[in-house]
Amino acid sequence: DSFYIYRQLFASNLYTQIASQASTAFSSYEDATSYPWQLSNRYKLAYSDSCGVISLLSVNHKTMYLTLSHGSGISYNLNWDQYEGFSFPDYEIYRGTSTSSMTLLTTVPNNVLSYNDTNPPAGNLYYMIEVNGPGNCNPSARTSSINYNVSMSNIPSTNTIGIPTIIDENSISIFPNPSNGRFSIHFITNSKTDFAISLNDVTGRKLFTENIHQFIGEYNS
Repeated sequence: DSFYIYRQLFASNLYTQIASQASTAFSSYEDATSYPWQLSNRYKLAYSDSCGVISLLSVNHKTMYLTLSHGSGISYNLNWDQYEGFSFPDYEIYRGTSTSSMTLLTTVPNNVLSYNDTNPPAGNLYYMIEVNGPGNCNPSARTSSINYNVSMSNIPSTNTIGIPTIIDENSISIFPNPSNGRFSIHFITNSKTDFAISLNDVTGRKLFTENIHQFIGEYNS
């Protein structure tokens, strides 16, 4: 009497068995060979009775994979995979300054798979997507306080995404060059932000500095 755990093969509708465990064991399983920070996975279960007859595979359960990217200005774009398994009304979006201090940011309908956080606080942030099930998952021999009635995505951090290109490098020009001490600076920014301009000569002597606040567009000085 055993349960068999299957995982979908990459780029295929086929499932391969990755584990089995006795029906008398704690009825949950952790897939240590998955990569939830890289992709989502689909799983199915089967059951073998005392005569060794294996049942048909169950309906699938698919995890959620969340990605982060820079949006316009200081905003962050969140995109995630559709959850597959139990029915649920909406996606809950969590945010926090650490993985242990995440709080509910907002919810979106179950047919929406993206969100733009337009006003995040400063500093490194963590995000997570969660769905709540109907509440009837109660594994046998439960020995922990884990809530098995929810499914959660990976938890990416804003520190792990690339720095956006704020200034178009091809637009930067300083003229005339060489200069007698009077010159002009020109560039174009594509995102509103704070930054500082500093110009040094070949000896390292600072010739010009300027602090710019929340600027976007074409700069001339």
